[in-house]
Parts: sequence; C-alpha cells; structure tokens
Amino acid sequence: MGRMEITIKRTVKDSVFCHLFSKARYALELYRSLHPKDKDTGEGDIEHVTIENIVSEGEYNDVGIMVGGRLLVLVEAQSTWSPNIVTRMLFYLSETYKRIVSQRKRRLYSPVVLEMPVPELYVVYTGDRDVPDVVRFSDVCVGREEGSLDLRVNVLRGGSPDVIGEYVAFAHEADEVRVDDDIEPEAKPRELMRRCKRKGILKEYLEQFGKEVEGIMSILFDQERETALYHEEIREKAEAEGLAKGRAEGLAKGLAKGVKKVMHAMGYSAEGAMDFLEIEEEERPAILELLEDE
Repeated sequence: MGRMEITIKRTVKDSVFCHLFSKARYALELYRSLHPKDKDTGEGDIEHVTIENIVSEGEYNDVGIMVGGRLLVLVEAQSTWSPNIVTRMLFYLSETYKRIVSQRKRRLYSPVVLEMPVPELYVVYTGDRDVPDVVRFSDVCVGREEGSLDLRVNVLRGGSPDVIGEYVAFAHEADEVRVDDDIEPEAKPRELMRRCKRKGILKEYLEQFGKEVEGIMSILFDQERETALYHEEIREKAEAEGLAKGRAEGLAKGLAKGVKKVMHAMGYSAEGAMDFLEIEEEERPAILELLEDE
C-alpha cells in the first residue's frame, strides 16, 4: 500500500495530542500499548493517515495511523463527552477509505476485491465523567436498534504505565495548571513543563520538544481565557432571558430557553449545552422534551 498524504494539523485544537503521536517513536509506543504481543513492528512500519477534521463540533482531536493491515483511529475527548463520537468515527472511516480507493486508482465496481485495512477505533478520554468502556453505533440509532452497521469504539483512560497513560496524566496536569489562579497566565506553559518533568510524565518527549509544546500550550491557554470570557457573556445573556428564573422556580421552560440560546450561539448539542450550563441530571428529561416539541 502506498503512502497516504500526512495532514497533521498544527492548530490549537489539536494541542499536544496530535503533536505527540505525529512522532514515529510515540506512535509506535501507542501501537505497542494496544498490541503488546507484536514485537516485530518498528518505527518504519508506522504510516500516519491523520486527516482534517470531518466534524468540528466539540473538543475532539484525531490521530490516524496505519500499521500493516490495521487502521488505528484515535480521538481525544477532552472535557466534553457525547456518544455521538461514534458517528464521527463513521465519517472518519468513510473519508479514509475513500482516499485509499482513490490512491489505488481502482473502481469499486471491479470484480477484484479491494481489500481495506481492518479498523480499530479508540477514544482517549481525559475527562472525569463516568463514561462507558465501549460505545456502539446502535447507541445512537433510533430505538437503539442494531441494524446492518456494527461500529464499536473502545474508550481508553489514564492509569496505565504506557504512553496513553502518560498523555492522560499530562492532560490532567494541564487542567490543574489552567485553573490555578496563583500562576501568572504567561508562566503557565513553563510551570506545566516543570511539573510534568518532575513527575516523570512524558519526560523525554518534553525534553526534546519542550519549546514546541510550550508554544502550543501558550496559545491554548490564551485561547481558553478568551473563550471563557465569551462563555461567561453567553451565560449572562442566557440567565437574563430566563435561565435564572427557571432554576429558581423549577420551570423547565425557562431552562430550555437558556439551553436553546447556548445551542444556537455556540453550536453545542442539547446535552453539551446542559453540561455547559451545569443543569442537574433530574431536570434534563423535561428540558429535552420541550426542545423536541419545538
């Protein structure tokens, strides 16, 4: 199979996740953490096939690598979680397979079998919500019925002594530094590097690429500060238009109005908007029912 064009984005949204696994050494460590019995694969066998984001809603970063007959797709879910990530994976796979067919210059109507790499789908979850170990496409289908398509996404968390565990630990350190008001904004990237090196988190990676990582995190922290101000403005407007009254009086209608405003202003799903507005779980069913009736 010929090499596919590598498109590793260098945007804030990609943060350190794509930068780390764009390096052959760490991509190989990633692969071996998922396939520990394979001792023969080396750095030269790793092919990056990361593509541009197909869906932009939510905080998700994509990494795709090809190893032999396997296609490993990983998505980093940061503070946001939604079972709709499985639909994103479907789009990602479709686009990647289209590129493989185009690269091989073969027709889908040919009698010769056009072999596709076997997909392995993973979400690297760095948040703290209670999320399932596996997400299936049937989870988002009407009535949650199993149809002709069986798509399964495995959820990876921290705590493991491998590069995935170290990356999740890095993400948690970044979260702590982000909300630490005792650290001056311009000093946060440097403090994050110091803490991670002291704790042995991605130490060699940070020693080699520390300046690049500091630059990525500096832009990230700056953007998050601006985003927080924007979020607060949206929140205040939502409250002014009925959210505060809805919460005080237990009126789902007022809450639904605030949720709808956040959905339109920020492009969130209903669940994402309710997460953002910190609406209690017991209040959500009535709000969703009102939104569906509109």
